[in-house]
Amino acid sequence: MVSEGGLRGYWELLNTAESGEVFSQRARSASDAAVLRRKGHLKEQDRLIDFMRRMHETHTCEEVGTGWRPGAGARGSGLGLGPASGLGGTWTDCGRGAWVMLKMERWIAEHRQDPKRSRLRRLIPGIGTFFTPLKLVEAFREYDAFFALSRRKYIPPNFAELRHVVNIAQVHASADTLKLITFDADGTLYADGAHMEQDNQMIAHIINLMRSNVQVAIVTAAGYPGEPDKFEKRVMGLLEAFRKLKLSPEVTSRFHIMGGECNYLLRVRPDDKRLEFVPDNEWKTATMQSWREDDIVALLDEGEAMLQEGAKRLNLAVNVIRKNRAVGIVPTQPTIYEVLEDIALTIQTQLVAKVPFCAFNGGNDVFVDVGNKLLGLEALMRYLQVSPPEVLHVGDRFTDSGNDVATRDICSVLWVANPEETGFFIKMLLKDIRKSRWQPYIE
Repeated sequence: MVSEGGLRGYWELLNTAESGEVFSQRARSASDAAVLRRKGHLKEQDRLIDFMRRMHETHTCEEVGTGWRPGAGARGSGLGLGPASGLGGTWTDCGRGAWVMLKMERWIAEHRQDPKRSRLRRLIPGIGTFFTPLKLVEAFREYDAFFALSRRKYIPPNFAELRHVVNIAQVHASADTLKLITFDADGTLYADGAHMEQDNQMIAHIINLMRSNVQVAIVTAAGYPGEPDKFEKRVMGLLEAFRKLKLSPEVTSRFHIMGGECNYLLRVRPDDKRLEFVPDNEWKTATMQSWREDDIVALLDEGEAMLQEGAKRLNLAVNVIRKNRAVGIVPTQPTIYEVLEDIALTIQTQLVAKVPFCAFNGGNDVFVDVGNKLLGLEALMRYLQVSPPEVLHVGDRFTDSGNDVATRDICSVLWVANPEETGFFIKMLLKDIRKSRWQPYIE
């Protein structure tokens, strides 16, 4: 059970605005527990979460009497083992969900030790890497205290609820060692097609992460070669806050933007807090610098042809957008998600090119980009000298056709459905960081 003090602390986290006085009161959009009840337009595809959901369906929906609850030793190990393990713990009431999470903790720990021969590898072919332990039992109990999942009689947790539990476990796991956090832009930091205005709740969170000695980067598909002012327009509220708060160059040096998936890196100028491009030879990997321009043009030509063919096949009227490192289509008539999904997946499976690419469904468009966010993160991590367990990526497109999914191969992730969820989990992360580092929160 969660103590009364613990419940009160959780509600305070949900209801307390953490933005400073320089920010508008409208920046409090993640203000209550309803944030985690809204699913938005999230498309739910994930083999691990689907497997966990099926496990819940095979367990009784009633409370299951007594079970093993790990003590301090077991929780610290991330193993979630029972009494036979020799780790501390007590027998206590344990709901169906906690039993499922107990098994998943054990299997994830086993997978971390031996990824090629783990039980998870057999149960979920293609399962990737876990860069940190995940204390799923603790996360489930924390979530369960508010949403009573274990006390339902007939309805098991749904996809979004399990996604929230996994996110909570990941936040707690990453807080102690976090050195770099990266964010997708549209649908994660702000609504699709919008910009980061001065009343965006994430401005205060980003600044407080930077003040906590955490590097922050936005990794986005948007690309404007040679035009830093266009990148500035997308984050003008944040840059204005840098200037208004007179942040030191030491703090602002912890902010970057990776544009065009992996093609452009920008940093903040120390004097006027505007953006400038980082020279390619300072951050691009040898592989990225070896890409030939004629191979890039050939990729975009073929991608454009396939996009137009897909639109024609599905009777979809579109406008074509061609850039230096990307080509895409934007429907000029109402359509449904599945139409865009089919076009993106067709290109993923059929396009052959000499340079890496990313074909993704952006929700309102389909694009083929040179490179992908995995390559962008790899280069950024090398540039900032951080390792995978010290990195966390936050995004909303982790489906098969999303452009965030590739980041799972190089770091831990948080999957959010909208900017409000992002704000909720980052508030939780900041609280954990302050606890672990005994660092006061600075407005």
